[in-house]
Amino acid sequence: MIAPCLRAGGGGLVAVCVACAACVLGCTGRRPDKWRDGLPPAIPVTGTVTYDGKPLEQATVVFLAPVPGKSRSLAAVAITDAAGRFVLRTYRDHDGAIAGRHQVTVHKSVTVSPGDRPLSPNEQGDILDTPVVRHLIPQKYSTPDTSGLTAEVAPRSDNRFSFVLEKE
Repeated sequence: MIAPCLRAGGGGLVAVCVACAACVLGCTGRRPDKWRDGLPPAIPVTGTVTYDGKPLEQATVVFLAPVPGKSRSLAAVAITDAAGRFVLRTYRDHDGAIAGRHQVTVHKSVTVSPGDRPLSPNEQGDILDTPVVRHLIPQKYSTPDTSGLTAEVAPRSDNRFSFVLEKE
């Protein structure tokens, strides 16, 4: 015998489905996230980058920190604006970086053809004209082991960093 609430035409089936969905999602409505669950929260981080005394525009800034209790690092990333300013993101836009000591890299390059002219996005996939990466700042800043840049991100702290990059 079918329960009266589940018979055709009854709204009980809808109610049972809604109740099941609520149980699956939990009381907060947040779905499980296999990438973020168990990871530390992000703390807002901002900063500036200058190169040769001028703001460095359109550079990629990366903060790398080991994840406590895990065998991997977690990256926070930003692109600098025209004034060399950046706001880091780890899980979502402008959320920052996890607390701890970070190795920092700064990278700015362009892809050029062997004839030393910038390639359009359509040309970058052409295997007949092998593209070349030209670094616009010293390449040492692009690697955690050679950049010499670090930052300590702390809860309840300003977490504003300034990186001054010099020509080699």
